Amino acid sequence: MKMKLLTLLLLPLLVVNGCSSDDSDSTPDPKPIGPKEYAVEYRITGTNAVTAQIIYRDATGTEVVDEPVNLPKTYSFKRTMKQADVVSCGVFVRNGTASSSVKSEVLIDGKSVETKNGSGQNAQAISVYLIP
Repeated sequence: MKMKLLTLLLLPLLVVNGCSSDDSDSTPDPKPIGPKEYAVEYRITGTNAVTAQIIYRDATGTEVVDEPVNLPKTYSFKRTMKQADVVSCGVFVRNGTASSSVKSEVLIDGKSVETKNGSGQNAQAISVYLIP
């Protein structure tokens, strides 16, 4: 009887010790990257689109509205950003036709990271990218 009682008293201690965390085999969470300067480029193209309105975030992260714009149009700048900052560009056709189409592309350091397409009389394409 004493042995059963002793086992019952020690069992919770063994379970707790067996479940303790051991960080020796786990990989640490990646640390967020601090602010870094990126080369940002927006490429906006279209077919059968007379004019367009373009809304984008500039080198300071401020939203800019550019209108009327003849396509194609490119915006390039350098911007210092940190993890979770947003770069975005949207194109909205004005006076389009049923055969109008547009493409909005975001490039970071020369690499395409987001592309959207739209078609129709009121074609639109909005590209949004979150810095990892």
